[in-house]
Amino acid sequence: MATIFMATLGQRPAAITLALDALLADYEYEQIVILHTDPENSGIAESWATLRPVLGRDYDIPSRGYEVLNREGQPIFDINHPRHAEGYYHGVIDALGTYKREAYTIHLLVAGGRKSMSIYATLAASLFFGPTDRLWTVHSSERLVNATQYENRFHAKDALERREVDLIRMPILPNRLLPGVDMDDLLADPLAYFERRNNQREDFLSRLKPAERELVDVLLMHPDATYPELAAMLHKSERTIETQFRGIYNKMVGYGENIQHVRHKKPILLRLLSGGM
Repeated sequence: MATIFMATLGQRPAAITLALDALLADYEYEQIVILHTDPENSGIAESWATLRPVLGRDYDIPSRGYEVLNREGQPIFDINHPRHAEGYYHGVIDALGTYKREAYTIHLLVAGGRKSMSIYATLAASLFFGPTDRLWTVHSSERLVNATQYENRFHAKDALERREVDLIRMPILPNRLLPGVDMDDLLADPLAYFERRNNQREDFLSRLKPAERELVDVLLMHPDATYPELAAMLHKSERTIETQFRGIYNKMVGYGENIQHVRHKKPILLRLLSGGM
């Protein structure tokens, strides 16, 4: 599975290259993606104009900028209003979702932009990240930060300076809901999507095919019924009932821990249908 390096851009672009240099000692990246607000009129316009040629010159890795737009597809200039913050959050969700759709592993660096941008980027990552994704931040000594700014450079000049760069892997729980996530549904309205996910019973029922929904309705009325008994009630073959249950059980993944490894799934299904999970 290919891995991409993604970073939020602030007014100190050297933070990105210093962190990337350190990460490349241990990881290989297929692409570099820089998340930024409006590239011409926002507070990071100068940073992006300065960083872009450095990425092309100093790294043998394809790089691109990804402008974070709000839900209406409009540019974001600053995070100075709750509406702008929500727009940035949705924009980062869209960016992460774009690459998760293509099954990339993502290493996200939140080292630039306002603190609220880093917080929203972290929250967006929590929706998508699995066990192989990584969330990073970087701490560089004040001396090195000042030196790179004053000398207009993007890399540590020697081993001593490289030791002044501390990469910090931020803890983030792999999303237990990830196996059941409908990416298109999530990207359409993330907040509404997870509100539905919180009501697991209704969300689960919404995923069933009409025949599967009919089967679980009958099961709720007759929780102790066997496959042959359910088949007789629904005027179907026992094999059809078994096939439908397999489909139902597959859709239960994401609604409980390690459901796919549980041998007897029917009690868990009944608990989910009764709203007890």
